[in-house]
Amino acid sequence: MATIKSCSSRLLPVALLLCGLIVMGSTPGLEAKDKDGKVCIEICLEADYMTCPSTGNAKLNPACNCCLANEDGCTIYLKDGTVEKCPRT
Repeated sequence: MATIKSCSSRLLPVALLLCGLIVMGSTPGLEAKDKDGKVCIEICLEADYMTCPSTGNAKLNPACNCCLANEDGCTIYLKDGTVEKCPRT
């Protein structure tokens, strides 16, 4: 009996951890998606600001990358002085 009790007390934390991982892996909405629902790569550029056609020259808070920009044709201005032009589709 002592062996069963000892073994089960060690397995409980492992079982709970596995259940938690399964639930987290099956929860929708945890991955980054663009406006069309396409899964985006979760890489954030070192951006300073961005501009988009709808706002003219207004400096906007930058999106992490072009996939996550709210509209097509935006330009993300990086901190090193280079730019990332988001394609128009």
